[in-house]
Amino acid sequence: MINSNLLQTLSLTVLVASATFIGGAVETKPVLADTTASTKVAAADTPAAATIGEDDVHIIIRGLPTQGRVVLPASETEFKFKLKDTGTIMGFRWSDLEESERRRVQKLYGMEVADGGRLVFGEKMTGVKYKLSSGKFLEGFREPDRDRNNQLCLRTATAVMMINKNEIVNEEPFERYESDFYSAQEVYDRRLLEKPPSTTNAADHLAMARWTASIGLYGKAIEHLEQAKIIDPRTEERNADFRAELYQKNANQQAQNLFDNMLLEMRSGDCLSALDHLQQLDRSFKNSDLKSRWDALRPAIEAGSKTEINKKIVQMSYRLAMDLVQKKLMTKLRTDDKGNIVPSIPGKLVTTKQGMSFKGQLVGVGGDAMEGSGSAPDEYEVKAGIVPPAKMANPATPKTGADDVILKLNDTTITIAGKDVLSMIDIDLSVATKSAEPTYDDLKEYVTGTDGLKAEMAKNISKVVKMPTADVVKIFDGRLARDARYESGNLEFTKNYASFHDADYGVASWLRPGAPKPMKYIQYQNGGNATGRNGNNNSNGGRNNRNGGRNQQQTQQQQQAQKEEETAEETDDPAIWWKAQTENIKLKYLRALMAEKVFKIQSESKVSCPTCANKGMIGQTVAGGNEGAQRCPTCRGSGVLYKIIYH
Repeated sequence: MINSNLLQTLSLTVLVASATFIGGAVETKPVLADTTASTKVAAADTPAAATIGEDDVHIIIRGLPTQGRVVLPASETEFKFKLKDTGTIMGFRWSDLEESERRRVQKLYGMEVADGGRLVFGEKMTGVKYKLSSGKFLEGFREPDRDRNNQLCLRTATAVMMINKNEIVNEEPFERYESDFYSAQEVYDRRLLEKPPSTTNAADHLAMARWTASIGLYGKAIEHLEQAKIIDPRTEERNADFRAELYQKNANQQAQNLFDNMLLEMRSGDCLSALDHLQQLDRSFKNSDLKSRWDALRPAIEAGSKTEINKKIVQMSYRLAMDLVQKKLMTKLRTDDKGNIVPSIPGKLVTTKQGMSFKGQLVGVGGDAMEGSGSAPDEYEVKAGIVPPAKMANPATPKTGADDVILKLNDTTITIAGKDVLSMIDIDLSVATKSAEPTYDDLKEYVTGTDGLKAEMAKNISKVVKMPTADVVKIFDGRLARDARYESGNLEFTKNYASFHDADYGVASWLRPGAPKPMKYIQYQNGGNATGRNGNNNSNGGRNNRNGGRNQQQTQQQQQAQKEEETAEETDDPAIWWKAQTENIKLKYLRALMAEKVFKIQSESKVSCPTCANKGMIGQTVAGGNEGAQRCPTCRGSGVLYKIIYH
């Protein structure tokens, strides 16, 4: 029998042989994970109470038992473990463990893995599995509130569908995690709504940060960590390692997303959009591990972006317009205590490899400190008035290295060594106490206004192609123009570079400019009697003053209170309806509106409403158990939804 101490010594020898010390901690050397062994992991219901576990556990690494404590959080590909004998924190790949041991250890880290290595997170939910008369099976989460016209609403991981009751042969419940039905952001929003962290308890935000990091939302985890620091400044030092890890993972995630988008655009031939993302990578993540990969693609991207510049501008406009609309929708308005919007102050957030973060206005990047726009600005941007001419800063300011970053916040100027910069992203330096969702009117004005989406799109493109904004607008507006020549019976056209895209208003079709007004929200009993939302038998929903003795002021107060109580189905006020809609519904509407107002419609089609089958009304049981009907909540009485093709 092998002595346990000797076995532990052998174990440590093997572990240290496969790891290296970095900045006082031990990290594994980068290796290519075995795709058959590596898995994706996710958080279970309850987050760990501390960054380092309180109990000693044993794990088997490469066949050798090792004693120590878990270090939270673990990522999809690796985990950290604090050795008992030395107190050293070591990093390992999940692929270092045998499959059965890997599953056991992942549970120690509060993680769960689905069959096939699929990412799993959130709380357990009861779903339903339907067998249809066609022999098919459907699995999903029931949403009874959305059932309509003898149809059941079922939510799956990719869609929300309606199932005819008459087609269901059998059903059985099953347990799944929220990730089977919702995205990570949606799971986070649900938890934030159900169990919001206390505004005065730092521990709540620390626990939320760990849980949020475990489902891959590193940016949100950083926000909760910052909130914990505001509540209790002592948490900053205690969680320094955790903070550094979050910054690293968040930077890696953002760089990877930009890099993936750049690859997709290269494959589709949109080299100008690829160049835009390449420039973002250069500005924000110059020390990323991916830099050698995007540098290798740089010659092809730059060469492709210089050919047929008119074609590239038109191609880029479609992608950029959709991105800007989404960004506008997702960006919350910063307000003060009175609800007034706080003017934005453009700035930079620089994070370092050591887990520090610095905010301020960018003074310079490399060389001498330059006032206003940073190091020597692009000549085109100065000429076009995008940035002001640079002015030399205080002569006493010392010269910096070629990659050093200089920030200024109030009266403090700080220089950050370029080799330590992990990421540098745009932020708003204004001080706000609250935030608010952008309103329907604000978003509509942004898409349709002269100084909104189209102007911002042209300005962004001009920075990439180094052309005046007016020239970019001229090329964009002329994207459909063609010349034709007829000779000897042949008619030949020159090429233009517009391409066809589709857009769908969906349930927001009633908001489309020029769409028919929605039918009044009235329920009809069999026999033709109309009842309003309160069941009163009069055509205006019982809102008339039947007593006649109430004064006008009292009636107005009642009407206002009733309007505020209106649901999304009942209201005809776009602002009230908008607040109750999901981000997907809002984004579909804004992109369809963009297609009409910024681009040009090629054709439109009216699709039969899937809820009411083009009837405009749906069956419903009304007061007294009688059968009746009401306005369809999907098409709002029109019976159709709009789809368009644009270029």
